[in-house]
Amino acid sequence: MLKKEKLQKLKLINRPALHEILGVAEGSKPAILDAMSVDEEKNIHKIFPDLYIENIGKKLNPTSSINDVPMYVISKDKKVAKDLISDFTKNGFKNINKFLGYPSCCIEHMNSQNPWSRKIIYESCKSSKKISFLTNNLFNFRGRLKPEKNALKKMTIYFQKNDQIAHLLLRLNFISHIPCSYDCKKSTVIGKETYNLLEKYYPKLCLEIRSILSKPVLFFDLFKWIVFDGKIDKDMNLHYKKIVPPVSLIDSKLIKTFSSGDNIKVNKKSIKVYKGKNLIYEYQKKDEIDGFIINFQDKIF
Repeated sequence: MLKKEKLQKLKLINRPALHEILGVAEGSKPAILDAMSVDEEKNIHKIFPDLYIENIGKKLNPTSSINDVPMYVISKDKKVAKDLISDFTKNGFKNINKFLGYPSCCIEHMNSQNPWSRKIIYESCKSSKKISFLTNNLFNFRGRLKPEKNALKKMTIYFQKNDQIAHLLLRLNFISHIPCSYDCKKSTVIGKETYNLLEKYYPKLCLEIRSILSKPVLFFDLFKWIVFDGKIDKDMNLHYKKIVPPVSLIDSKLIKTFSSGDNIKVNKKSIKVYKGKNLIYEYQKKDEIDGFIINFQDKIF
């Protein structure tokens, strides 16, 4: 069990995410692979001297062009860390997910498609019947950024737009991978473990994250979505009070239009925005996945 004084110092850690450090420290997560500064690494090592931390260099950072810091491996088990480094050096990200404790079904799903594509999220949604906040990974996109300067620019703007919850953005998820479905049993177990850790050590923070993740989302792509304070009815129509953070890079005029309404209907061809029964805007979709609803709920199934 972590000591109280360590928990206070954990507040200083921005990267890797707080919940990942907790997971490795308590043994529920085998390892972390993340880019961070030397000062961040020293801070983590000072708080957790028992963890094995190794710098594997900037060259192995897939986003080195947008994030000029080295990659680190962190684990409680030195052998796990060494095996991860050896495999990563030879094969890159081909096998990396299995070292991070992700479910094999989700690894297969992630390897089958581009991790930054909207299709991979659509397929996860399409194969789900019940969707809990525990598997909402939409805002954990740092590991899925394309290695280009434009991605850093978008991420910077995203943080600026969400300055009121900036302290949450690097830990705004209970799972760190893209699930094969949002009701994947193995992913839900991981989400529960993470949730229980945060609830145990940081109940206020845990509640804040849960509140944000348990909202329905109209998803377009990696940096474009709308989060609603609302509910889905039996006909899959979304009734809402307002639009809530985190705010994406979607067009501000479109946000204003949705803010003027109180319910939307989404089908394969269009998105219709209503104020009561009055249609105030209709968006013609380019294809079926050009805007779809993911009904994250405040439930643990």
